[in-house]
Amino acid sequence: MLVKKTLLTAISMCVMLIGLRADNEIDKRLYIEKYKDIAMEHYKAMGIPASIKLAQALLESRFGQSDLAKEANNHFGIKCKSDWEGGSYMQEDDDFDEEGNLIKSCFRSYNTAEESFIDHSVFLKSNRRYEELFTYGNDYKKWAHGLQKAGYATAPNYAERLIQIIEDYELYQYDQPMDMVAGGDPSKKKPVMKPGETRNDSWSTSKMRKPHPVKKPNLDDWSDEDRFEAPQQNALESVPLNATIALGNAVAEEPMFSSPSIRPVRRR
Repeated sequence: MLVKKTLLTAISMCVMLIGLRADNEIDKRLYIEKYKDIAMEHYKAMGIPASIKLAQALLESRFGQSDLAKEANNHFGIKCKSDWEGGSYMQEDDDFDEEGNLIKSCFRSYNTAEESFIDHSVFLKSNRRYEELFTYGNDYKKWAHGLQKAGYATAPNYAERLIQIIEDYELYQYDQPMDMVAGGDPSKKKPVMKPGETRNDSWSTSKMRKPHPVKKPNLDDWSDEDRFEAPQQNALESVPLNATIALGNAVAEEPMFSSPSIRPVRRR
């Protein structure tokens, strides 16, 4: 009787775990669907591949489920610092007082998630340390390794994580012109090519690539230690933006979304 009860308990736990994983997978898909359009707008206006932007947002915000994303609409983990003039959200992170006690850190707070996406674009575009990345076009692998090399995050496998998410969820399709993006009329939709792939590599223009099972990137392993801190603005490391940036219905003008240089600080 005891063995039977234990077995039933184990089965119930497995079913619950499978259900939770399925829910997480749905949440990730919904997150991508919700923000893919703004990511594509930013690619067109700012030159940041939509695949990279979506992958970073998925990773940094835990597909929108982190407290920072839900409470402050901050999807990229950017801290306030002294030059920030917008809203703020306080939570414990990696800052300590003189006595070594953990204290709450100030994170930027936005009215909408769209503002967070704009601030992230301005941050990358106006910082000289990322200047070379904008010569890579939509090559998401170069972008991923470039972000890691420039010190965007401290995780040693940060680039690999971004690439894994992009390929598992085929986010590279959002770096294509709109008529090539999945979701439209199947009879008019064109095949999606990865950067560096030619039409004769593995398929022809006469048919779409065959679907394949989607692997699940282990986003739950992304810890607070791998996120980053944006320190005070360094004028020598920034390229000023003189133009107003308009994306959809959102408009960002300096200094509303200031763009500090970034030095990664490993979370403790």
